[in-house]
Amino acid sequence: MNLFTFLVLTFLTSSIIGGCSTYSTSNGFQSSGSAPPVQNRTSSPSVTRANNEPAIPYRVDGKTYYPVANASGYSRKGIASWYGPKFHGKKTSSGEIYNMHSLTAAHKTLPFNTRVRVINKLNNRSVIVRINDRGPFVGRRIIDLSYGAGVKLGMVKNGTVPVSLRALEPASNSLKTQKPAQTSFQKTYTVQVGVFKNLENAQLMAKRLGDGQVLNFDQSSLPLYRVVTTAYNTFDRAQRRMDTLRRLGHQGAFVIAMPTP
Repeated sequence: MNLFTFLVLTFLTSSIIGGCSTYSTSNGFQSSGSAPPVQNRTSSPSVTRANNEPAIPYRVDGKTYYPVANASGYSRKGIASWYGPKFHGKKTSSGEIYNMHSLTAAHKTLPFNTRVRVINKLNNRSVIVRINDRGPFVGRRIIDLSYGAGVKLGMVKNGTVPVSLRALEPASNSLKTQKPAQTSFQKTYTVQVGVFKNLENAQLMAKRLGDGQVLNFDQSSLPLYRVVTTAYNTFDRAQRRMDTLRRLGHQGAFVIAMPTP
């Protein structure tokens, strides 16, 4: 069995700097980064979206993936794999807890909660799964199924099988709580460099960046200050800025969708 991993853009995961202390939290946007080999995946990082905001591109092993906004009409043929016990009870990329016995799956770009019919081309058995994770990132594999789905398809022993996929409903219908996002929001990105407990430290960092700005960052009752760069109208431009900042030593920098006022 082959398992996947990747680092993605996380809106609220960062080092929060206050003197020599740090504070970290997760809940929100995807972040850009690289990932260790899929076979060595140890966890499924959070890539959930906050406040029904749209998913943004993410990068794995130097390749950028662009999640689609609507799965209507999607169909494809390729190789399916499955993953199970090692990740049972752990968080998936959507933020859900992985249940290896549920009929779920990982896909690189289909929206979370999209229902997909999967047909095993070797025995014609089929199963309907719900996308709640990201991957796989190995060869020609197009979907990574839960153990339960693998059992339904009779593929657990083989590990991988040729399959055909067909989305049963568009993304906008599959995630009922998600509201259509404004186009202007989808096209605006920035690079988060850090989150500070001390306003003066945040202002100093913003000044050092040259194009930095300080935004209020409400986390319960704790006052925090987010330092971000100027806004970019494409993900690629923001990603290039992130790469530059990392080369300059800001290893915690990552791309986020520009927060709304």
